[in-house]
Amino acid sequence: MTRAARERGVSRSEFIRQQLALVLEQYRRHPKPRSAGIIRALTERGDERELFGGRG
Repeated sequence: MTRAARERGVSRSEFIRQQLALVLEQYRRHPKPRSAGIIRALTERGDERELFGGRG
């Protein structure tokens, strides 16, 4: 990472900031699919307590 930053002529922290901005921009353009419906469907299938060792 340090080498990549040096090649671009920026500090390591500035390089990280730039990369983070690129990643965040991708998520902004492509929002994650909403999974609430899937989770709701799973809870209707049965008792989840058996998945968690009967706690709760």
